[in-house]
Amino acid sequence: MNICILYYIENTSLKYLNWHDGFTKSIELLSNKYNIDMINVYDNTNINFDKYNLIFFKESFNGKIYNKYKNNLKKKSLGLFISSSNIIPTDNVLKIYDILFYETHWYYNYAKLHRHKNSIHAFGIDTDIMKKIDIQKEYDVIFVGNICNYKRPLKLLSIPGKKICLGFQSDKAIVKILKDNNVEIKDFVTYQELSSYYNKSKLAYIPCEIHGGGERAVLEARSCNIEVKIENDNNKLKELINSQIYSSKYYAEQIEKGIIFHILNNINNYTYENILSNLKYINLNVLEIGGMDGKTFDPLYNNLSNKWNVTILEPIYFQFKKLENNYKNRKNVFLINKALNYHNKKEYMYTINEKSLINNNVPLWANGISSFYNNRNSLGEEYWKTRGIVHQKNNLNYNSIRPHINKIEVECITISEINLENIHILQSDTEGFDYNVIKIVLSKYKPFIIFFEWNNLPNDELDKLKILLSDYKTIYYKQDALSILKNT
Repeated sequence: MNICILYYIENTSLKYLNWHDGFTKSIELLSNKYNIDMINVYDNTNINFDKYNLIFFKESFNGKIYNKYKNNLKKKSLGLFISSSNIIPTDNVLKIYDILFYETHWYYNYAKLHRHKNSIHAFGIDTDIMKKIDIQKEYDVIFVGNICNYKRPLKLLSIPGKKICLGFQSDKAIVKILKDNNVEIKDFVTYQELSSYYNKSKLAYIPCEIHGGGERAVLEARSCNIEVKIENDNNKLKELINSQIYSSKYYAEQIEKGIIFHILNNINNYTYENILSNLKYINLNVLEIGGMDGKTFDPLYNNLSNKWNVTILEPIYFQFKKLENNYKNRKNVFLINKALNYHNKKEYMYTINEKSLINNNVPLWANGISSFYNNRNSLGEEYWKTRGIVHQKNNLNYNSIRPHINKIEVECITISEINLENIHILQSDTEGFDYNVIKIVLSKYKPFIIFFEWNNLPNDELDKLKILLSDYKTIYYKQDALSILKNT
């Protein structure tokens, strides 16, 4: 996927060649997965928009960059990194953008962004640089930000001690007053130097007005483990005083979430195969539990993208060998001959004897009925008295299956031992263990897509599963179900 991000920084700004913060770090992280061009429209005006799938703006709503290029952007997918907090966009302005990224939940509520179906919280700092350093304290108070009226830097004078201001000297009159009161002024420092200055200070004072920025400074100071003081009239910064310290990794993950939600929002026909097809150009992590041979009855096999990192678990050894053969030429597929469980101890599973399958003593579908259970699926007698009656037309009954059932011991693995950074798609077919699979995965991850078999679940587990999937829109088919994460 090709993405461009348009921004505007003049060459007279010290930031022109030295822009590094949590945003730029998050884009660096995403550039390992996507083709991203950061374009400064100050000196790059001739842009070939045809080469991009997504075009993002880093500016205010309906800003100058968008208006400069809007005639070239028809039928393009557009996104906005909202760079101001004082605008409540109209409904028509909201319609311009397919994806919105906002920095605080305060602004989400203030700007009524619930009106947009794909508004994502995305914010963070580079915590690899902004961190506690064992260094001698030199300043009692540090102020970071543009030295101008809406930042209220003169409030710094009410706090005793040695003080320093780091920021662009926009208002010369304010700068003079600060200097006359022995406040040290620094115009611009690198991100690494900024971290050092935070660590050399005892207190970060961010007295901004509600629409005066200061969001990054609050998180940066907190990440450097120094005290932060704001004004009581700024509820936006109060949120960040009490929030988690959002990292660039979180920032990047949230940007990616917005991209995936955008794709999902534009799918007309919600079938699992159709979703897989639409996501084939996105770098995703896919986890399949109960892979069998990886091909028979498996919708993933014919929709697998080389962009994905795929992990497939299959505990039955003879099925696993077929799985290995079917995926031997796919370097992006990692196979594990174990069952997902709450623990890593050995467990017994019920399965159909390999020779019986080879000799066609049972129907083809019997390849796929291995399970921890023999009382809730076609491995159990009760099934044949109820749902399994449909097989009578093919002269099949419990006695057709029972002689071929084996009880074997298998290895188990926990979700932590699989150790994936994240899971975007979960596919589960475990003949009645699917509630447990989903519960285990959701304890650590939140996939965008979950495709699972529900028809072998008892009613109590099905009820619990529906609660577990409350953040998902779930479509139930005859025996499978498709759950799609809601943008909440």
